[in-house]
Amino acid sequence: MADTKSPIDSTSTFRKVNLDVAAELDGQTEARLADLRSGAAWNAFCDAIRRVGDGMLASEFATDDRERANGYRYLLGLLSARLRKVLYHCGPELPAFTFGMDDVIKWGLDNPDGVNSKSAEIRDDLTYRLYGRAGGERYVEFVQSGPGGTLSNHFLEEFEIGEDGRFEIILSQEKQAGNWLPMAPGARGLLVRQIQYDWDKEGYTEIHIERPGVTGVPDCLKVPDPPAVAAELRAMAKTFVSEFEFWQDYTRAFRREGDNVIPKDQPLAMSGRSPVRAAPKGFYVLEPDQAMLLEFEDPGGLSWSVAVGDTWFRSIDPSHRQSSLNGAQAKLDSDGLYRVMIAHQDPGVANWLDTAGHRRGNMIFRFVRTDRRPAANLKVAPLAEILKDLPADTARVTPKERATIIARRAAAYSRRYAEPMTTRWSRFK
Repeated sequence: MADTKSPIDSTSTFRKVNLDVAAELDGQTEARLADLRSGAAWNAFCDAIRRVGDGMLASEFATDDRERANGYRYLLGLLSARLRKVLYHCGPELPAFTFGMDDVIKWGLDNPDGVNSKSAEIRDDLTYRLYGRAGGERYVEFVQSGPGGTLSNHFLEEFEIGEDGRFEIILSQEKQAGNWLPMAPGARGLLVRQIQYDWDKEGYTEIHIERPGVTGVPDCLKVPDPPAVAAELRAMAKTFVSEFEFWQDYTRAFRREGDNVIPKDQPLAMSGRSPVRAAPKGFYVLEPDQAMLLEFEDPGGLSWSVAVGDTWFRSIDPSHRQSSLNGAQAKLDSDGLYRVMIAHQDPGVANWLDTAGHRRGNMIFRFVRTDRRPAANLKVAPLAEILKDLPADTARVTPKERATIIARRAAAYSRRYAEPMTTRWSRFK
């Protein structure tokens, strides 16, 4: 069983357990069959749900009824994601991409700028073909991972793409002619990040994975092996508890910096410090009449964004609220600084992040191949006072203009998620 710790806090005792059904079966086929017959595997799964529910209620992030209600919704989504991973599991022999998150099921302060959880199971001794049609997003990233975290990052722009947008990439150990993506030793998963900057104009890349010349029935459609089903229940129980505890402790780790503080830089949740990306985070606490002003230099480069989430490390409905802004959406002031306001009510400024009334929550910057990773100056004060501090030429929006912006965000989300949960049935021609 492969365990990892978040690199953000080397002193922490928490462990993140990867879903590993094979480990539950290894040498224990008869025991798992007994678990199936007796109901012990199912009971272990149910016990895990009860344990996580108790942990949510006891958490310091559940101090009022709204946070508790959000907590239960978070747990239902996390459980649904684990169920999807098992039920739609295709295996490395006949892989397919599946979605871990969408605009409802989410964790780890999901990225509002795109789909960040399209993944397939792979094996480092096999060869795969990635193919599809480029959609023109800000970037499409291929991330290979193993039990210990990220192993390699590559971007679609590194490969040759046809005039019609079509592409084909071979993922293998041995070098191939044409577009070749080197297989990272120990790779077990391939994650695809598809990030949009201009939500109105940028498309969405269609992408599929297959083993060339290999046909058959994927694991999710095979008649289930009885011991394996019991092993799945055992594995899900461990993973569900572990994942809840992992994100709880991860949030506690950066909150030790204090409330209403964003450190300049932090390790990433699974892969530590990276030359490619960074995601410094903080925990905000704002009373009903208060607001927070974030002031920072232009990061430049490929992609940056800032967003707010609830206490459970989930975005706050970015499809119908302006709870995130990226470098294409935010307005730069004439003095060369970005000023972003976090507030409970719409202050009428363009760069507003909507808390949806959450008195407490998380905030995050994301930097991907930027020229710099600037620290933000933070000020918390009554909303009226912060409005007085803004430059005279600060970009403003009317209620009608805000409504138009929100409608465009919702339309972008509808296009982004208007595709199947899994790519195992491909219409690509």
